[in-house]
Amino acid sequence: MENDFEKLTFYANQEFNGTLYQGHAFNGKSLIVTLESIKAKEAGSFDTYEGYTVSEIVLHLAYCKYRVAREILGDNKIEKYPFPIGLEGFYDIENIDDEKWKLIIQYLKKIHKITMSAIKEVDSSKLENQIEEWDMSLDQAIIWVCNHDTYHLAQIRNMNVPGMAKSKIKIMK
Repeated sequence: MENDFEKLTFYANQEFNGTLYQGHAFNGKSLIVTLESIKAKEAGSFDTYEGYTVSEIVLHLAYCKYRVAREILGDNKIEKYPFPIGLEGFYDIENIDDEKWKLIIQYLKKIHKITMSAIKEVDSSKLENQIEEWDMSLDQAIIWVCNHDTYHLAQIRNMNVPGMAKSKIKIMK
């Protein structure tokens, strides 16, 4: 591995799709394996521990990846973000169905690949550029976005999404 960003993207890719570990990340099932095990109805359910839906968390992840890629590549070298943008990228799609859920996951995979590739090739002269809406520099945003999936993957696993396996704590009671 040539540089720190390459190391970060390696880690981010493992958490995202677990390619070295047959779908497992360093911390259990990868984000994509987890998301693909969730049905659309479950992804859109507000009946969770924190009241978030999985679909709005996934759109938040996709938007943050898009935002970093756009900062690196420029507005005219990346497709426009295809979903509505809510506060900090969170947006709940009402009445999510299998087709919409599949499109969201497909876009997440696509933008993840674009973002990781952009990070590996980033021009070092851009690293100190400020991302005003996030009050941080591009290099800080890159470090953050490479770890972002891990946080929200743990959140999804622990929010008691209907239909997902229950936690060991609930099983033991």
